[in-house]
Amino acid sequence: MPGLKFTTKLDAESLYKIAFRRAQDLGFTVRSIDDRAFSAISGSAAMTVVGKAYCDFRIDVEEYDDGNELVLERNAPWWTGVIGISRVKSIAKDLFKCIKDEIELRGGKIEREKEF
Repeated sequence: MPGLKFTTKLDAESLYKIAFRRAQDLGFTVRSIDDRAFSAISGSAAMTVVGKAYCDFRIDVEEYDDGNELVLERNAPWWTGVIGISRVKSIAKDLFKCIKDEIELRGGKIEREKEF
């Protein structure tokens, strides 16, 4: 799956909680997958027919020696064409930005950011 990721020195538990809460605040249905991963879903595949974006994201927090990494994997709904894919990509970037903004608001620093 395509997605976005960044590294920060913020502890893994706080990073997970921030991401989980921001996804809820933006109206996603969130479900915990395990200690450091959750799904964030918005819309439905059926509603893509009328132009609504179906977002099915997985957010993982990985711990490393040099910091903690947040990875947001997004769906790429090929059946919606280029416009549908770009809508999902835009929504993923909005969620990602909200998470980063909250980390910086709490005094954290975003390091090594990448889109894949």
